[in-house]
Amino acid sequence: MNQKIVKSDSCANCQQELHGENFCPNCGQKNDSRRLTTSHFIQESLSNSLAFDGRFFRTLYNLVRYPGKVPIDFVEGKRTRYMNPVRIYFLASIMLLFFIQFSDREGGIVEVKNNRDSLIEETTAPDTALTQSPASLHDSIVEDSIIQNTALNPELENESFMEKLDTMTNFHHRHQHLTTNEGLSYLGLEHGTWNRFLYTQAAKMDDFDSKEFNKSFLSKLFWILFLFIPVLGLLLWLIYARRPFYYPEHLIFTFYNQAIFFLIFCIAILTTPFIILLFGIYLLFAMRRFYKQAWGKTILKFILLNILLAPSFILFTLLSMLVVFILM
Repeated sequence: MNQKIVKSDSCANCQQELHGENFCPNCGQKNDSRRLTTSHFIQESLSNSLAFDGRFFRTLYNLVRYPGKVPIDFVEGKRTRYMNPVRIYFLASIMLLFFIQFSDREGGIVEVKNNRDSLIEETTAPDTALTQSPASLHDSIVEDSIIQNTALNPELENESFMEKLDTMTNFHHRHQHLTTNEGLSYLGLEHGTWNRFLYTQAAKMDDFDSKEFNKSFLSKLFWILFLFIPVLGLLLWLIYARRPFYYPEHLIFTFYNQAIFFLIFCIAILTTPFIILLFGIYLLFAMRRFYKQAWGKTILKFILLNILLAPSFILFTLLSMLVVFILM
């Protein structure tokens, strides 16, 4: 249910005296003194797409010169003078993706070649040597039994997730001409949704192409970074649980600061990676001004944030890579 608009006697943006007007006659800001809720914040952000205007430079200037001030002003209702946090975040992330994809520097997310076939071709050891290990001997027996259509269903069905996936991958490498249903039939497995899903992923692992994966990951990096913002907001909400801040206000702070991080990252691509360390100093000052706590508490919470952020980001990245791999 939509909350009723709460009008103020003065404009939060320019302090113009108001007498029940819906919009400020001086600056044009909407006369609504409600604190931002999650739904209100999303609605306001979506209503402002990626349009670029002069407020970008004003917002950027104040973000750089006064860390933490812009999100404070935005939360307090001074919104007409600044670009919406989601808009400036999107613009900064687009700039970052542009620099990543079109910079002259070499590198990527993963520079791993598909070595399965190359290793087989380059090795000088005879094939019989490979069958001496228990694992390889087991795979050979499994393959021969499958070809002879003996019943392996009970054994394979009882294997763990990783063992079954490994068996499917090895089998697919030897029988790439088989379809998913044919492969499952040879393996003596039911054609259920889960087995079909596993066999499809096994085939992808067998045919893994790092360049194709990098391309697919970069194409979705925009949304991956965007979806991590709520996680950052949640961490700040937990760290500052005793402070009188709504969750959307943590999101506002996070969007603005991530925009600065992306812009610093762009500079780092052109110069040196050590420039990124400046963001740590920037974030510390932004937290001090926005949350209005003493330096001692701010430093402790800054350290705590980074301790929580590291495993959260790693886990989120791994999950994102898994999702991208599945969707390839």
